[in-house]
Amino acid sequence: MKTSLKISIVFAIFLVVSTLFLFTDAIKHNKEEIAKISFKEYTLPSFKVIVAEKGSDVNIVRSDSTLIKIEYVKGKKVPAKLYEVIDDTLHVYGGLRSFVKCDNITSVIGKHQWWFGIFKFAPKLIKLRLTGGTATYSNLGIEEKPFDIDLAVYDSATIDVKKMNLKNLNVTVDSGHVNLDCHIQNITGNIKGHSSLKGIQSGQNITVRRDTTSNFWGQ
Repeated sequence: MKTSLKISIVFAIFLVVSTLFLFTDAIKHNKEEIAKISFKEYTLPSFKVIVAEKGSDVNIVRSDSTLIKIEYVKGKKVPAKLYEVIDDTLHVYGGLRSFVKCDNITSVIGKHQWWFGIFKFAPKLIKLRLTGGTATYSNLGIEEKPFDIDLAVYDSATIDVKKMNLKNLNVTVDSGHVNLDCHIQNITGNIKGHSSLKGIQSGQNITVRRDTTSNFWGQ
């Protein structure tokens, strides 16, 4: 057997063994990481407004239950306050990932949250206010009557609004970004301060003003 062929065979065996080792090590690492995670659920009184406070990571899902599920990670510091309900408002604080379930909300406010997501809610009207941070609103998988969103985005915040059926979308954006991917009958609003509004072609009737630093476009 030629020396070059022997080298090729040895190298091929080395690659296979190395790949198997890395794959096995990755599986082991994933199992160890999963073992560090646990969840606890806490029943909540009713509320209509959710405030995602600074640094929070909140999943908000339509449900007949009213509760919050907290993700605890072994070795990760647990903040002194994770959440609280004051009057009709749920405040969710930063530090650990949380999952909120409730049957109806009228408003969600983001205050420099890391991220919040709203899923499968279609009220007659919902108000969204974002100051910094990122967010997603999606109704993929549910059939709903057209509803209205009143959206205000500030201070470099970004939100994706997708997979839903809207009657009216009123948008105010100042130094922020809105990405649309849904059916909308009417879009009205004002964007300024180096802002962007993407996916505006989804609206049938569009009345949006912008300053010279901002842009809106179809795709």
